[in-house]
Amino acid sequence: MAFKGQSRELMLETDRYLPYEEMHQQDLSNWMGSLPNKEIPLSLIIMPGSHDTFTYSLDKKSSIGPDESKKIKDLVKRCGPLGRSLVYRWSVCQRLNCLDQLANGVRYLDFRLAKNKLDGTIRVIHALFGCTVKDALNQVKTFIDKHQSEILVLDFQHNYALNDKDRQYLSGLTRQTFGNLLEPAPKNGDCPTLAAMLKANRRIIAVNPFTKGDSGLFWPRNSCLNPWANTTNTNTLGKFLDSGLKSRDRKKLFVSQAILTPSTSTIVKYLLFGSLESKLAKQCNEFVDREWLQQRGLEGQPNIIMVDFVDMREMAKKIVQLNWRRKCSDNYLS
Repeated sequence: MAFKGQSRELMLETDRYLPYEEMHQQDLSNWMGSLPNKEIPLSLIIMPGSHDTFTYSLDKKSSIGPDESKKIKDLVKRCGPLGRSLVYRWSVCQRLNCLDQLANGVRYLDFRLAKNKLDGTIRVIHALFGCTVKDALNQVKTFIDKHQSEILVLDFQHNYALNDKDRQYLSGLTRQTFGNLLEPAPKNGDCPTLAAMLKANRRIIAVNPFTKGDSGLFWPRNSCLNPWANTTNTNTLGKFLDSGLKSRDRKKLFVSQAILTPSTSTIVKYLLFGSLESKLAKQCNEFVDREWLQQRGLEGQPNIIMVDFVDMREMAKKIVQLNWRRKCSDNYLS
């Protein structure tokens, strides 16, 4: 399956991953169901993840969220709508909506949530507010109901300005939306196999419990480590990613955050004529694609690889294809 508008010539650039005929027929909306071996733990399947999954929905007119620095808040306060528009360019990490990301192979979704004081709703946040968490979860449910062979990991990474009542609401909403599709946290900490999850029809993993006493339904943070390089330098990022893979527990989920993160000074420096995409994501995805994935990524046995702009350079598809590239390897389960 190709991205919309993709030509055969562009697809041929990735023939090194799969024979053209096999790649051309690959359905990225159901790629997990096509894996040749399903009797392996989910922690050993290589999955694309989208950083700040729902930022395509950010509203330029919204107030600045509680996740942003005082320096940025003061800037927007002085500049008004223009300031929010500039911040927007540094806050959007994905162009594709949730359903399109999933259709193009993404299987790990990154939730960042905060309560909007103006209307009391809990919404996606990344400096600006986006869609409600209810809308976000409903999109996930729409996809998972139509694609019975797929597993999704929902990582509620950051919750800002939420009280116990808000967390209870999130817990209840997640249970209400997915019900028996939720895979309980493994008692021994080890990941179940893809085959076992499909057989039980438990195809949603929700990481990070909202409240205590959830009977182990939500997976704790230590079951899905997600280290962050917090750098604007690709060489530093590469070393950080290598180190994470070298030390990771292969019986547990592990996220490689293949992203560059702007500092406040970076945003201020390029505020008028730059964006996250143009100044950082473009060079980062080129580095991850041309150097890290091809030269070190497969050898390091990655699990979840999280990127900005999953459609850029066909990152999601190339990450999925790593599962087929390694199928002849004798030691990837060791």
